[in-house]
Amino acid sequence: MIWKSHIVHFERKFKSLAHKCHEIVMTFTIFAKQAKVKTMLSIIIPTYNERENIEPFIKEIQKTMQKTKKTYEIIIIDDNSPDGTSKIVKELIKKTKDTTIRLYTRPKKQGLGSAYKYGFKKAKGTMLMEIDADFSHDPKEIPNFIKALNQGNDAVIGSRGITGGERNDPMRRKIFPMIGTILYKTLMNCNTKDITSGYRLYKKSALDKINLNTLPDDFSFQVALLFALTHKNCKIKEIPIKFNKRRAGEPKYSTKDLFGNIKILIKLYIKKITHKNNNP
Repeated sequence: MIWKSHIVHFERKFKSLAHKCHEIVMTFTIFAKQAKVKTMLSIIIPTYNERENIEPFIKEIQKTMQKTKKTYEIIIIDDNSPDGTSKIVKELIKKTKDTTIRLYTRPKKQGLGSAYKYGFKKAKGTMLMEIDADFSHDPKEIPNFIKALNQGNDAVIGSRGITGGERNDPMRRKIFPMIGTILYKTLMNCNTKDITSGYRLYKKSALDKINLNTLPDDFSFQVALLFALTHKNCKIKEIPIKFNKRRAGEPKYSTKDLFGNIKILIKLYIKKITHKNNNP
């Protein structure tokens, strides 16, 4: 019965080959999942009283990201909004069973910078985005940020101050950032045209170079982080964006935030002069 022994031998060989093929497929599956995590985009959205904006804004992001076919997550940091913003997000997650949305509700209002620092720590991706929930930042422009970051840059700033950039918000919203930008350009020789822009994308590896806990918790976080990245010789690129009038609700930037930016400017200027005097 030589032919039977050949059949048995063939069956053993086939089972062994099938087992090896299964191992190879599983290995590639694991690598594919790891690659997706490594290239994940984490979109961080701080919210405070954005009830009317948050659901359509999330849906607009999802619509844009589905076209890119890139792995992403949406992280909402809500500071216990009195208008029930977090409730809207919870209901959306429950209704859609969408695992790409994560909500973190904090007990009280703690500031824009604090929210971003919290979000950066929770993010799983290697690209971390800052974006406003009021539609002043257009989610359709997200692919432009990703493209620019992948061109060898560490951070991409959505700029209203370069050719192609626009501001369509009221003058009262324009005046404070304009004053801050002029002061920073004059005293700090800053090359960035729009230092207060809140539409940004960073490489996580760039943010890892900075001790974020030393940065402010308020709006001045944006300026302080920009200069911290510059100090670490990170490559920063500006791309033009259209800054729109918020769709609903009230603007959060105030005179208090202007003074916060001026306070950071004074600290940075003193640090610059001290460094210059110590290194003539």
